[in-house]
Amino acid sequence: MISLAASQAAKDIMLNRELIAINQDPEGRGAYAYRIRPELQWFHTDEVFILVNVLTDGDLAIGFFNLSDGQREILLQFWDLGLSFASGISLSLKECWEDKELGVFAERYAPVVAAHDCHVVRATLIRK
Repeated sequence: MISLAASQAAKDIMLNRELIAINQDPEGRGAYAYRIRPELQWFHTDEVFILVNVLTDGDLAIGFFNLSDGQREILLQFWDLGLSFASGISLSLKECWEDKELGVFAERYAPVVAAHDCHVVRATLIRK
């Protein structure tokens, strides 16, 4: 007999309020790929990438994806999103899997992402 019961990990993913809110954003815009510039990374591979989605309320949903066999630090420079340091705009980041505030970042954010994993944040623009 085959069991159709989902694991607790699968249930946690499917019932995550933060991820559901991003997925069900009213405007339904698609995410765009942010190509990591190889000169800014110590590795260059298509196995690591970032997806950015602009949400209805102006927040950004940002996913850092690591499809490689090793842990990676994935660097996002905010100027590549059109946010220069001189603009006075920072990003307040909230980690979506655990619903945890990460703080305010001014120029860049570089999470370490485990092998075959992703890191998803919701970013609110903050003017200083």
